[in-house]
This record gives sequence, C-alpha cells and structure tokens, in this order.
Amino acid sequence: MTTVSEAFPSNYLKAADLNNGTIRVKIDKVVFEEIGQNKDKKPVVYFHEVKKGLVLNKTNAIGIAATYGDQMEGWTGKEIELFSMMVPFQGQNVPAIRVRTVVAVAVAAETVGAAELNDPIGF
Repeated sequence: MTTVSEAFPSNYLKAADLNNGTIRVKIDKVVFEEIGQNKDKKPVVYFHEVKKGLVLNKTNAIGIAATYGDQMEGWTGKEIELFSMMVPFQGQNVPAIRVRTVVAVAVAAETVGAAELNDPIGF
C-alpha cells in the first residue's frame, strides 16, 4: 500500500519520517535555502546519516544553540537527537520534529559512575 508520504515525497524531513522513533544524527552543515511558495530563506540542517535536511524553526534552532552556541557554523560535527511529538499549530495538535542535544546525557553519564547507578535502593 502506498502512503501519502510516498505519493508526495519531500526534500525535507517530516515527523512521519521518524516513524514515532528517535534518531541520533551528526550535523554536517547548515545552509539557507528558499522554502515554500513564498521562497522564504530559512536555515536547513543536513546530517551525515540522513539524506533529507531539517528546516529549522525557531524552537529547534534555540534548542541547538542553547548547547552548541549561537553561531550555526559551529554546529558542524555536533550530535543531536531528532524525535516526533504532537505540538499545537493553528488550533490543532499536529506531529512535529523536535531536537534535543546529547551533551547533557553524556555529561550525566560521566558524572555519575556506573557503580553509583547500580547501587541498591534502600527504603
């Protein structure tokens, strides 16, 4: 059976492309491209692991910048996770791609040793 996504392919990632999962990707580059009928210039993030780019919205751009800095050129080689979630848009909840950086998870794992994570919990 053919899906709508297959019938109308896009050059850019959509929430449906993630199949309700999370993927970890490494940023290859950020470029500005003309998007949509109005040909608005928007930043698009490309990854080593995925052919399609992610058109950045303000929420995702701020999320990446909070960890990796405001200069988009400095994001090259940095890892992020892409995941799908429902978000409000024009009065409806719609699926959208969100990002989270993986630095916080790595730092937490280094800070707390494996032995500390396996200690018995006393009640």
